[in-house]
Amino acid sequence: MSEESYMTHNSFKFGSLDMWDEWELRVLDVVDYLKPRLRSKKKQIPERDGSYDFGAEYYDERVLSLKCIRMSDITRHFQHELAYALAEKSQIRLYDDPSKYYVGRIYSEPELQPIRNGGLQVTLEFTCEPFLRGLAVTESFSNMVYLPDYHGTRRTPTVITIKNTGNTAISGIRIIMQNKRS
Repeated sequence: MSEESYMTHNSFKFGSLDMWDEWELRVLDVVDYLKPRLRSKKKQIPERDGSYDFGAEYYDERVLSLKCIRMSDITRHFQHELAYALAEKSQIRLYDDPSKYYVGRIYSEPELQPIRNGGLQVTLEFTCEPFLRGLAVTESFSNMVYLPDYHGTRRTPTVITIKNTGNTAISGIRIIMQNKRS
């Protein structure tokens, strides 16, 4: 495991901020369904029962809910700083699989619930793109055919950048993407 992918147990990263290191927020529970909801593509026909299903192939956004706790005292300043830190759309990495990330943001105001003996409990509800993403992969190759090792499960945007690091011109590069399922 690389040092940049290491995270404290029961933590999560929002952008570059490790929420345990920066805010002492510990994840108690993660609610994330197996897959996002399939976007319905139906049409109701007047004077007919039911609907005509045109077949659904695209997914809606997913909701990632993180129930967190902080055992230290909280101040109004802490609340404002935390709200500011979570205000943007960013990558969300969970401690149990830091090599993958969601892209999302918080739309609804989280409720801070004080707990006995100081501290707080908060549920952060992130609205995310439908699927997890993997870290960027840099591969070097010398022959003219490159077969990337693709671990995705769904159609997602892919960016392939080719950079010639040599001194001579190259041509005839072929990139073949195949989804290999186990």
